[in-house]
Amino acid sequence: MNVTGIIDIGSNSMRLSIIASLQSGAYYVLDEQKTSPRLSQQIKRDGALAEEAVRDLIEKLHGFIGLCRAHHANRIEAVGTAALRAATNRKEIVERIERETGLHVEVISGVEEAALGYSAVAHTMTLCDALLIDIGGGSTEVTLVRGGSAIASHSFPIGAVTANRDLGQLSREQMMQRIQPLFAKVELLTQAKNLELIGIGGTIRTIARVHQGLSGYPLALTHNYFMRRSDVEETVAHLDLIPLARRKKVEGLSKDRADLIVPGGMILLSLMRYTESAVLRISGRGLRDGTFFTRVLGAERDTQKEDVLEASVHNLLERCRVPKDHAETVTNLALSIARPLCERGDLNPARLRLLYAAAMLHRVGIHIHYYDFDRHTFYLILNGTLYGLTHSELLIVAAAASYKSRNRTRKQCAPFRALLSDDDLTEITKIGVIVRLAEALDRRHEKRVSAVRMKTEKTRAILYVNAHEGDIEYQAANELLPLFRKAFGFPLSISSEKGAP
Repeated sequence: MNVTGIIDIGSNSMRLSIIASLQSGAYYVLDEQKTSPRLSQQIKRDGALAEEAVRDLIEKLHGFIGLCRAHHANRIEAVGTAALRAATNRKEIVERIERETGLHVEVISGVEEAALGYSAVAHTMTLCDALLIDIGGGSTEVTLVRGGSAIASHSFPIGAVTANRDLGQLSREQMMQRIQPLFAKVELLTQAKNLELIGIGGTIRTIARVHQGLSGYPLALTHNYFMRRSDVEETVAHLDLIPLARRKKVEGLSKDRADLIVPGGMILLSLMRYTESAVLRISGRGLRDGTFFTRVLGAERDTQKEDVLEASVHNLLERCRVPKDHAETVTNLALSIARPLCERGDLNPARLRLLYAAAMLHRVGIHIHYYDFDRHTFYLILNGTLYGLTHSELLIVAAAASYKSRNRTRKQCAPFRALLSDDDLTEITKIGVIVRLAEALDRRHEKRVSAVRMKTEKTRAILYVNAHEGDIEYQAANELLPLFRKAFGFPLSISSEKGAP
């Protein structure tokens, strides 16, 4: 196992992620730390970063390095963004940091920063045509994506901290009048009209968390959260009306961001209006994640050929040490059962990818404990960084993978009912029954039933299996036939493959 520390020295905050990576390519976060030195506020008139700020930066880096050592990190990657880019004494700062801490800090360009943001999104979201926006403390990066590939990017020298410093005394409308002309000068934004906007960075995640708090959203997850432009406008306006002292107590808003959130939000809204973007999708992953994906996992990974959902399913399997052979056997059997049901119109074909994820992950809960492992499975899927799914799809996968009965599923999903339609609950039952049936057919985890053939008729279905009637797999599958009939409304019988026509 390798352990890597990823340090992002931003204009508003400094963040550390300590990430473990396994030989298989699986990875998980061990620890995180954040501090807010606001470097961009400590640039002197001559453009140099103040001595006090440099000393504070080095002191905080010593703390980060100590935390990395405590986790036995064998590598530390440190990048600096807008504040260090802008500092006229950045060369001296970088040399001094290395001399006093032994840490090499790479000050990256705005284009490189945009590329790392794109990497974070491409590894954790399904992408087609979109405009990415990453609002930092001292700069804002935009990246135009076509067909999932980044084709152009631009860095604007304005972020939440600098906007607050230069425009914080203005009204929201006045801020927008000052910000929008910056966008008019950039060619790539003329090609970005009416595209989905994907937001990266603490400002955008905070707006999402505040909106979730205001709307009573039942799932504490910002990654892949959707907001309409009107939602963003209402949230920023709501925060603007709250005095700063009270704003610090708003749910979802950290105290160190309370004075920055409105100016940062106006950068976002200015871009949404300029590009006529109606929808914002939030990325919970950013520069540190992109740095890890690109520089640690390896830039040679082709994210355009790698399915985001499939990659994260395998990552969760590895982290939970679930045997892949059994998971893949159950998944193949489940898909063989499901496809004829899709052709018959009894299952939505678009749900096959959800069935795939549920079947692959149906035993991850054993990582916590065998007893009640289905409950643990539900929790781990819901909280285990499964990518490429909407929030409702994530709930469907979690509920289907842990399915026991219709009543239990309804109770389990009750806190999240606002995210699930009646059709979703029906599909959970159908997918859950199929996964349980497939699991029964590999009861001994020995691939005794290597293949099945599903024959559907007008009023019934027959599942042909290469197993004898006395086998435990045959018996276990037969016990589930009443559940199948209840879910699909017609009977299923199981027969030896030898008797198939």
